[in-house]
Amino acid sequence: MENKEIMPYEKFVVYVLSRLTHGRRNIRGVFKEKGSKKIIKGDNFSCIVTGKGTADESYKDAIAYFNHTKIDKEKERVFVSAEWDKE
Repeated sequence: MENKEIMPYEKFVVYVLSRLTHGRRNIRGVFKEKGSKKIIKGDNFSCIVTGKGTADESYKDAIAYFNHTKIDKEKERVFVSAEWDKE
């Protein structure tokens, strides 16, 4: 098992992905696991808005963080789509 240092998500976005953050919004994300064709919907959460503030960009950053911090039994996630909740 690889021993990774886990940094908080906001620091990951700023220091690893070199993006700015802009508060939070509720997002509805859709992904699939690497190597699978099955699409998984319902990844709904309060997401940190990153980069230019698009849902796609912010969710891709969240997936990058998940993939960076996942444990051995979890499969890497691949972006499918995202949209902000209507507020």
